[in-house]
Amino acid sequence: MMKSDLLSYLSNYGDKSLHEVPFNEVDALLFATLSYPKYQDIIKDNEICDANNILELIKEYDQSSLTDRKKLNITLLEKVCSSIRFNNIKVTHYRHSINKELSEQFQAVSFVFDEFVIVSYCGTDNTVIGLKEDLNMSYLTFTPSEIDAIKYIKDIETLYKDKRLILVGHSKGGRLAVSSAKAIENKEILRDVYTFDSPNYSSGFYDKEYKKIEKKIHNYVPEDSIVGRLINEPKNPIIVKSHNSLIRQHDISSWIIIDNHLIISESGFSKQSSKISKTLNLNLKKYDDGTKKEFADTLFGFIDRLEIHEFKGKEENISLLKVAIKRIPEEWKKTPKNDRKLLRNILLKTIQNYFLNKEN
Repeated sequence: MMKSDLLSYLSNYGDKSLHEVPFNEVDALLFATLSYPKYQDIIKDNEICDANNILELIKEYDQSSLTDRKKLNITLLEKVCSSIRFNNIKVTHYRHSINKELSEQFQAVSFVFDEFVIVSYCGTDNTVIGLKEDLNMSYLTFTPSEIDAIKYIKDIETLYKDKRLILVGHSKGGRLAVSSAKAIENKEILRDVYTFDSPNYSSGFYDKEYKKIEKKIHNYVPEDSIVGRLINEPKNPIIVKSHNSLIRQHDISSWIIIDNHLIISESGFSKQSSKISKTLNLNLKKYDDGTKKEFADTLFGFIDRLEIHEFKGKEENISLLKVAIKRIPEEWKKTPKNDRKLLRNILLKTIQNYFLNKEN
């Protein structure tokens, strides 16, 4: 099984109630992680499950085909439901949508407690559709998953008027959490928003409505962050340490936890993070929205023709890529000349700008 400081945290604090040790950033990180399991395969048609229900359903759940990462997530869910800290949890309002036509990958789940509700938005999964939606963030004011996230929080706000709301999300999920928080009508019920290495917004997003929730947003990013510095620099970032390096720091199971806190970096963002994020953001600002859309559609259209739709385990991915690489020359020839020019120009320009960037 994959190692994670979250497992140690649950071992050390699982017997501490939320009254003894109040909800903290590690709890938020934990529940952001719990947005990823495919609950439709676990809870099936049950709209609401308590801790005992979940534990029984996990026993029946066939995990033999899951990757180590997915097995870790199920283990974390099991330990959460068997802990004293979270034993009064109710898992409910699971929503999942994959729409190729809209380029949408959306998933959310709520964890209901006596005094508050944790709304957890899933980040990008292992589908190519999810990756395309990420790129579409560069030119869309709101992606389809953000629109669904706002609809989702409106329903939760109506159902739980007597409870405070805590919104959490990793990667794209953090961006969905912020978009949703901004859309909440009664801002008084919003307790906190926790984002973990999440992409940001164009400047127009940070308006008067955003100012109403800004102090409630806790924005965590690792030292080598790339995703968490996309589009714009993060607002009031809390820079933390990871056991991993470079892009692998995006994996929140690698973040360092001591006691019940994430470890804050004393050195801030790494030079490599600054160089990569600066290169990508300069490129994003260089092209208009129409060109960005054309690039995204062309790139992912090409990937679709290579029959790459979903990434799975390591061995399966290697086999998938081997077949795809063999198909590239043939599919490249079939690609219209103008599309080839667009892909070549933008991709090569991005690489060139990275090496010309003087930030070392």
